Amino acid sequence: MREMQKITTDATGISKLDLKRQNRMYVLRYLRNEGPTCRVDIADGTSLTKAAVTIIINEMIDDGVLCERGEQPPDGETKVARGRKKILVDINETFRLVLGLMLDGDEIILGLCTLRGRTVEKQTRPIPAGKDIVPLLKTIREMYESILYKNDLKPEMLAGMGVCVSSEHYERTGLYADEWGRIDYGTLETGLKVFCDLSMAFGTVAEGAAVAEIDFQPEGEHPPMNVAVLRTDRDLDAAVIIGRELYRGTAGRPGELMKIAGSPARKVLYPEVYRRVYQGLKEPSGRDFREELLRLGVNDPMWLFCKATFRTASPYYGDLLMEIENAYHWMYSTMLYAYAPDYVCLIGEGGVERAVENAARRINRPGNGVELGLVRRSVLREFDLFKGAAALATREFFINRGGF
Repeated sequence: MREMQKITTDATGISKLDLKRQNRMYVLRYLRNEGPTCRVDIADGTSLTKAAVTIIINEMIDDGVLCERGEQPPDGETKVARGRKKILVDINETFRLVLGLMLDGDEIILGLCTLRGRTVEKQTRPIPAGKDIVPLLKTIREMYESILYKNDLKPEMLAGMGVCVSSEHYERTGLYADEWGRIDYGTLETGLKVFCDLSMAFGTVAEGAAVAEIDFQPEGEHPPMNVAVLRTDRDLDAAVIIGRELYRGTAGRPGELMKIAGSPARKVLYPEVYRRVYQGLKEPSGRDFREELLRLGVNDPMWLFCKATFRTASPYYGDLLMEIENAYHWMYSTMLYAYAPDYVCLIGEGGVERAVENAARRINRPGNGVELGLVRRSVLREFDLFKGAAALATREFFINRGGF
């Protein structure tokens, strides 16, 4: 093994430390995807030799990166256990903790998670009014220092921090998206680095959710190989995972596909839906909608229109709802055709739910709804989308670095 390492190092220019980190990364990726596994199966699944896997895993256990989880249950084929018992090893999810910061809607959300995406603590505060970034950074700093103090943490005990920002906050945070949707996070990172001495990974809310769909699957569930994520609420966006890696394409983010000229997806953009919903209040055919608002005592017509239980006899609102449903159907179909994912995953629960779900039912098999099928809900829900930011940091600063 030592001779093989020397040959590999000399031939490729990879240092022994880089090779070691790479081999540990293979082990961590395998355990992330398969869950608790014995050493023999890890060797088979990573193409590393059994001797190499034994050395790597024992070292990672000594370092606290991995832990043993008991004996592998019998497979039912062997009547009598022979030889050494197979001991399962797994990622020690509390070896490091990770932070996820999300700026979305009118909230700042900062959450502390384990390496498997379990919530340790979550804090939520309203985004300060105005367009100045200074009050925003001050609030984030207070939340950051509060979480570290309450959990008796030092920065070196964290793997890093992931940051996800919805497009409505780009201007305030100094983010700029070029014509292909590629985003420069430099200004925001500089502001955060003033008080937060952590490695930082940045992405959109959809990109974070896409990585979480792979890395934060419930225990016992195997992550998909390819998945497309579509956000269905105020911030229309998309992300794609191919081969369990985030795909950004040669021309920016996949979400830009939804915003091309002539795209039906433009009909579901929040400002356009908002405009047309309020316009309908002036239409004679919107009478039943207005009466329903009065009956419920609701002042916001968008609230009623976006509810999953919304029903209307109004031709105006019925036509609008069908247009939005058809637009979502087009988006689902386009993503399935363009990227051939295992499924299209939906995040966000503040959109026009009835249209979102009806469009999914038109693609899924009868009875699957949005829980199973080619179009389904993400493992993340609206209240824990911050975990997508944590997933970005976990992958970048723990998995891909071999736990160093």
